[in-house]
Amino acid sequence: MRFLLSRLLEPSTWAGLTGLAVSLGTSPDVMHELAQAGAALASLAAMALPENAVRARPNDGISRQP
Repeated sequence: MRFLLSRLLEPSTWAGLTGLAVSLGTSPDVMHELAQAGAALASLAAMALPENAVRARPNDGISRQP
């Protein structure tokens, strides 16, 4: 579920869904309604999911290689 919600927050997901809907012959009115529903879902997901706080390590001057 978290994977799906995180994908819904990415612009590329919306671009892909829009392209798919257009290729299937969806009317602009339906696309407008779908975009509004998607924005509402993304807003709910943003409110419901906790933020992952990443704490930065202090800069001690040591270079770290990945």
